[in-house]
Amino acid sequence: MSKTKFKVGDNKFENRLIYTVKTNKGNFTLRNKSASNLTDDTKPRWTIDVNKGALGNKRNLEVKFK
Repeated sequence: MSKTKFKVGDNKFENRLIYTVKTNKGNFTLRNKSASNLTDDTKPRWTIDVNKGALGNKRNLEVKFK
């Protein structure tokens, strides 16, 4: 697992934390910033990104939670 802290230009993802787990099926990423809201119109604290094909999925997936 790798931990990365970086600044992405001048946008809403500035100074976010990202943790990545690399597997033979693909990468799973945990990050602490999100541009979109949850269904209750609040911001998620964490988002898990699942790359296309990592779990047999046909597109990239996001799991957001507080």
